[in-house]
Amino acid sequence: MAASVVSKKTFLVIALSAFIFVPVHAFGDDTSGRAKLIGSWQPQDPGAKESGAWTFEQKGNDRIRVSYTVKDQKVFEFECNTTGMDCEVKDSGKSAKVSMWYIGSKLVELETKGSEVVKRRFGVGDGDSLEVETIPVQPNGQTEKVQFRRVSR
Repeated sequence: MAASVVSKKTFLVIALSAFIFVPVHAFGDDTSGRAKLIGSWQPQDPGAKESGAWTFEQKGNDRIRVSYTVKDQKVFEFECNTTGMDCEVKDSGKSAKVSMWYIGSKLVELETKGSEVVKRRFGVGDGDSLEVETIPVQPNGQTEKVQFRRVSR
């Protein structure tokens, strides 16, 4: 009887381990996709409403530096963690809070400036194209998607 209890416990441990670790592996960290984001990006359409350039620099395992430049003037630049914790930043000279995290290979940014809240999703396509989806959360507004291309290094 003791042998069957041990084998049931062993089976339970194996089954539980498979349940816990398989989903992590299946939906896990997409670091190769995330690495494609690093670099500088400019709009594919020079006449696009969003005419600035984005730059992303990896700073350690869970930090990233982000800058947004319009006509060679930095509108904002900040370094923040990618674990979802708030970072205090300046955007166009105004105090703001930013939190960032990854969903798969997409970088998500949530920026709060006063009562205004904007969510952005940065997703790299074929390696040389970046889609920036801007979602006004507060006040509610129209979602915009702008395509960018990698600036040659």
